[in-house]
Amino acid sequence: MKNLGAVNVNGKLIASEMIGTRSFYIWGKIIKSFGKKGSNARKIIITVYAVFLALLVFTVVPVNLLVRKILNMSRKEKLIALEKKYEEPSGR
Repeated sequence: MKNLGAVNVNGKLIASEMIGTRSFYIWGKIIKSFGKKGSNARKIIITVYAVFLALLVFTVVPVNLLVRKILNMSRKEKLIALEKKYEEPSGR
């Protein structure tokens, strides 16, 4: 079934979501490489990741949003196509 309105994608956030997904995947592999759950080394790297994530949210994310807003003005058709792709099969 199509066009059920089950999903509504905000095209302005697609790039940020893709970057976040890739980052979580990479950090997940790094954290797993530091030993078993509960090990001291793993706790340390998780703390490093938490600090990294906090710094990222307060510094890089606002700059990224501003740059994306500027870029999105010239890429309107591409964003609309991506919205449709991610809303399949039952969006809009």
